[in-house]
Formats: sequence, structure tokens, C-alpha cells
Amino acid sequence: MICTKIRRNTIYYAAIRGYSRVRRGSGYTNPHVFMTPGKRRIVALLLILLIGASPFISVCIAGAIADAHGCRLDEAAAYPCIIGGRDWGDLLSAMSLMGWAGLITIPGAIWLLFVWGLVALVRFVVRKMRRVGSPPFGR
Repeated sequence: MICTKIRRNTIYYAAIRGYSRVRRGSGYTNPHVFMTPGKRRIVALLLILLIGASPFISVCIAGAIADAHGCRLDEAAAYPCIIGGRDWGDLLSAMSLMGWAGLITIPGAIWLLFVWGLVALVRFVVRKMRRVGSPPFGR
């Protein structure tokens, strides 16, 4: 009984009936529906871009920390980097080597962006055909 509306002693279950977007003032409230389908598509696009860029974000953070504290950072070895009385050189070295993971994440993100764009294009064409009144895909 997550989403209920009582009218004439009858309980309607909005979640069971699939009401995710209900007009204002209808009485249905569903705390588990946070996003509309359009927002979900935007979040999916942002996650794809984040996955593709995540190794380089790690490299940039490691480089900024090493530069700010005057530490040496390269791919050859892990050099000591004392920050706040602790050695962070191994962690910074591992973070800088995460850039090589971009060889996997960038092609994967490009492939996912292609699929995302293809799905968006198909949705657009189907919606356009429905608005015009012609049957989709020549039926």
C-alpha cells in the first residue's frame, strides 16, 4: 500500500496499475518514482560519459595532489610522497596508472554512446510518425 487513494471506500493502488506520472491534485503519491523516463535517459547518458572519463579523472586528481605537495609522479615507480605525516606515494602511483584503463573504458563508452544514440533516434522517429498519423515502419 505504497500509493493509495481512498475514494468511496475503495483503495486504488497506483503502483500496481503503473501510474508513474499522475496529474497534479489527483491524490496519488508515489515516493518510489523519482524520475521521469526523460530524466532516466539523461542520467544514463551522464553515467556513460562518467564511465568513459573516470580513468582520466583519477589521473588528474593524482597529478594535482602530487604537484600541490611537490612530489614526483611518473609511471616508472612509486616515489615517496609525504602528506600529513603519511606516505601516499603508492596510492598516487596507482591512481596515475589508472589512465591505462582508458584503453578499455573509452571504446566501451563510445560503443554505449552509439547504442544510446541509436535508441534515441528510433524513439524520435517512432514518436514523429505517431504524431503525423502514419503507421510506424510502413505498416
